[in-house]
Amino acid sequence: MAREPNLLEASGVVRQFGAFTAVNVDRFDMVRGSITSLIGPNGAGKSTFFNVLSGFMPATAGTWSFDGAEISHLPADRIAKRGLVRTFQHTAIAPRLTVLENVMLGAKDTPGESFRAAVWPPAWKRAERRLAEQAMSVLDRFKLTHLHDTQASVLSGGQRKLLELARALMAEPQLLMLDEPMAGVNPSLRDSLLEHIVDVNKRGTSVLIIEHDMELVQRISDHVVCMAEGRIIAEGSAAQVSSNPAVVEAYLGARRSEAQEAPPTGQRSVTRADPVLAVDDMVAGYLPGVDVLRGCSVELRPAEIIGVFGPNGAGKSTLLKAIFGIAQTRRGSVRHNGDAITGIKGHALVARGIGYVPQLENVFAPLTVLENLQMGAFLSPERWEDGLNYVTELFPPLDRLGSKRAGDLSGGERQIVALARALMLRPAVLLLDEPSAGLSPLMQEQVFDFIAAIRVQGVAVLIVEQNARRCLEICDRGYVLDQGLNAYTGTGEELLHDERVEHLYLGVRNASSSPPRAENCTSSG
Repeated sequence: MAREPNLLEASGVVRQFGAFTAVNVDRFDMVRGSITSLIGPNGAGKSTFFNVLSGFMPATAGTWSFDGAEISHLPADRIAKRGLVRTFQHTAIAPRLTVLENVMLGAKDTPGESFRAAVWPPAWKRAERRLAEQAMSVLDRFKLTHLHDTQASVLSGGQRKLLELARALMAEPQLLMLDEPMAGVNPSLRDSLLEHIVDVNKRGTSVLIIEHDMELVQRISDHVVCMAEGRIIAEGSAAQVSSNPAVVEAYLGARRSEAQEAPPTGQRSVTRADPVLAVDDMVAGYLPGVDVLRGCSVELRPAEIIGVFGPNGAGKSTLLKAIFGIAQTRRGSVRHNGDAITGIKGHALVARGIGYVPQLENVFAPLTVLENLQMGAFLSPERWEDGLNYVTELFPPLDRLGSKRAGDLSGGERQIVALARALMLRPAVLLLDEPSAGLSPLMQEQVFDFIAAIRVQGVAVLIVEQNARRCLEICDRGYVLDQGLNAYTGTGEELLHDERVEHLYLGVRNASSSPPRAENCTSSG
């Protein structure tokens, strides 16, 4: 049987942000009529690649063609009119319009798009009635007709996902690009969305999908492409890609020889002291009706390093954001030294001795390094000198960076500045979100060494980290999340050698698609 021709072809696509290269794809081809999944760890460049291909972000270099015609010079609206339509990781709807009106917005080449026709109602009213009928037909496919006159702002998160997919189909695309359509939705809605995507493909639309749930990727994909650090590192069938050593390494970090493993000062015996931070049965999220965390519990004891791991979309970063008052906690509690702090704002938590380093935008780019550190002491300026001495002793590279703009630093240097700023008031608890993401292997090693040194100072560290293997070497204990719930817990050593962790990252789950209940890695707990 003859192979279908390529619908989308890209060559030499590069996207840089200053000195940082987010995408560097030598060659990407997508076969017409297929469902192709784009996977990879956080920070791999997947969404940036989507943004470039769909015209929402200019490329630094490279060309790409769609349906035989080059489109690399076209803006997003003209690319969409040619039949390449995309959705977004965070749903983009018009909240003040009704559900029906939102779907109608997806239609292309409507008479009302012309100013001359727009001011002459007879020119567009008949066409609008036809569009409304077409939109109602699309809503019927998604079982949303009963909401057609409802303002979109009151929809649940799952309904918003369906609405965005319905609107995209109004454009009658040849290629539908879906950026994490399953993120944050409950299992039953996930299955419904999956059925709709498969149905769309059967009706003749090609699908390119970014998806973190490897079990779903294996169920629907004709072809899988894995990115890491902006490059394509593997492609083939789902089974081939998930078993590729380079893919396993990208998700979990490289295996290290015994000679390379962290020194014994990394892990300690598990302490039985009262927790300095306790999260109990947390349900949290961002959009109405979409719970990213669905009952997560974590304990952090004094001077421990606790790692939080799991596949993309498991709720790891949301856990830190909910603790720090950024994501909305809908149920459950957070306690600091026994005191309830659920929902308390970040500045109040800093005053209590809790520091937080986000994964992105974690420095003030226009300010110098010294000015960034001054921001770290903003709540207690009288402690500036003490804090500066403390962090410069912890991080020797700060001595040569003081007068440089933070925006001009390398990724590793920025991470040092972000860590130092969070430590200026000597917190007892430090929350770290993906501190090694996007760094070179050498710089990653330095960051992990710094984190181990921070713990020696008596700071308890709760860390979300993509390089699971390396991080587990310095962790006292770890929690593995799956779909917003605790899946496994154990010491760093136990989880480092637990095959179930690798299986969870790469899609080998129990027979049920539901996440397992939390289990200790040993019978003794």
